[in-house]
Amino acid sequence: MIARFDDDLYEKSEITHIRHTVRLIVRDEKGLFWFLKIAGEDAFGMRNHYETIGGGIEENESYEDTIRREILEEIGYEALRIQEVGMIIDRYYLIHRETHSYFFVVDIDSTKPHETHLTESEKTLFSGVIQIPKEEVCERLRPTSTSHRVDILVQRRDLCAFEYALEKGLV
Repeated sequence: MIARFDDDLYEKSEITHIRHTVRLIVRDEKGLFWFLKIAGEDAFGMRNHYETIGGGIEENESYEDTIRREILEEIGYEALRIQEVGMIIDRYYLIHRETHSYFFVVDIDSTKPHETHLTESEKTLFSGVIQIPKEEVCERLRPTSTSHRVDILVQRRDLCAFEYALEKGLV
């Protein structure tokens, strides 16, 4: 377990469900790290932040199968090498959910793209993908004074995982 975060930005409410996800610290053959740019509105309200690639684990799906599916769906590449980082548990009171995020470092070959397969909500929220050097990742993931509340919650999670991966020599 890397960390456990309790939502301190929304009014405390009952947690009614648990969601299991994979979150992917994606690195290409040039050593650049890939993050989604999320911008738009959903159940949390306005969003404008960078986020790790990933999503929910479907019924009877292994971590590896979920990783491979999410990489293809969201950015259109195949996972070449997968290293486990650890888990972060978050509570999101606004949507009554606890999320168990299983983090992995995933290497891709960005010279071999495939078609992406985004859901309708992803098409609405995903405004692009950035590729940045390791030295810039923590700065990009750090919330700013203008960050929306959900941005702070997501970036806190992803920054914690990336710093942990750095500390452990995984990136």
